[in-house]
Amino acid sequence: MPRLAVVKYHDYGAWRAEHAAGRAAGGLGPYGIDSLASHGFTIAYSDRAWRRPWAWPVVLRPLRKLARLRPELSGLRETLASRREVRGADVVLGIFEDHGMFAAFARAHSLPGLAPRAVALIACWLAEDCQDFDRRTLAAYRRALAAVERLFCFSENQRAVFEEVFGVDPARIHVVPFGIDAGFFRPEEGPEEDYVLAIGRDRGRDPRVLVEAMGRSGGRLRLFAPPGSVDEGTLPANVELTTAPVDHVRYREILARARVVAVTTTAPRYPSGQTVVLEAMAMGKPVVVTDSPAMRDYVVPDVHGVLVPPSDPGALARAIDELLGDGERRRRLGRAGRAAVEARFNQDAMWAQIAAGLRSLD
Repeated sequence: MPRLAVVKYHDYGAWRAEHAAGRAAGGLGPYGIDSLASHGFTIAYSDRAWRRPWAWPVVLRPLRKLARLRPELSGLRETLASRREVRGADVVLGIFEDHGMFAAFARAHSLPGLAPRAVALIACWLAEDCQDFDRRTLAAYRRALAAVERLFCFSENQRAVFEEVFGVDPARIHVVPFGIDAGFFRPEEGPEEDYVLAIGRDRGRDPRVLVEAMGRSGGRLRLFAPPGSVDEGTLPANVELTTAPVDHVRYREILARARVVAVTTTAPRYPSGQTVVLEAMAMGKPVVVTDSPAMRDYVVPDVHGVLVPPSDPGALARAIDELLGDGERRRRLGRAGRAAVEARFNQDAMWAQIAAGLRSLD
């Protein structure tokens, strides 16, 4: 049975308790990665990075500063804390590049005691971030990624970036549709309320264009966004802002009562906001989403939702108002969205494809 060491941000031990209490979606962790065990892997997690001494500020601060200066060393803490698991694993899987990159760096440089036998990496933001890399950083990433046997990403448009910018062998790139917990997020009976929901803290979000659109819309928006992401002093009267985070159960309740879910982004190279988009689709909600090559992998226009041009508040306002005024269209989009999640965009399907890519390393 292959041994898999998972290097990641989340404390999956703590997540297990939340999930057992019914307060969290997914299996072990927010992505349900524990399902890899059903595909024949023995899994060890980097939870030790959340314990003493690794969680002490005196350790955290210099490592975080180092990662800002040398981003190709991101994940140093997780790899050091899990070095026994890393040494004993057949494959190290990094989730995401900001926590798994050092494992690739260690293998590329054959660092004693830290270089894994094989490295797989799930990349999320790298195709976007590389546009701002200087020559040294790009060269460091290219060398580290050359040591990655399997590179997984969540949209087809990223394939060309990894091939052309980073020089990754095309045979090592696997595009896998992102998947959510289709059991936790499912259609619910009960009345809807007359509001549009926008929620999420992904760095690719663009709540400002949504607020401007709502100034032209007849609808009501419930916006859940980080503090400082919009100018609270100039919000239209039909926008209700919440800056405090909500847990998964409360989020699901808010989502269940919404009539439309809006996800506005800066249209980056990765599918920003895809988690909320898919969770809304899973609950049978129509979505209005900023168009981008990455999001075209998830939302077929006027089949699963409505795509609008980036930075176009007028088009966004029209799309929202048209959906709010057409109940039959909302129901049609909602049914198609749920069917797409059940067929392709669920955690079981995602991890089955990743497991196949990992098994091919044997």
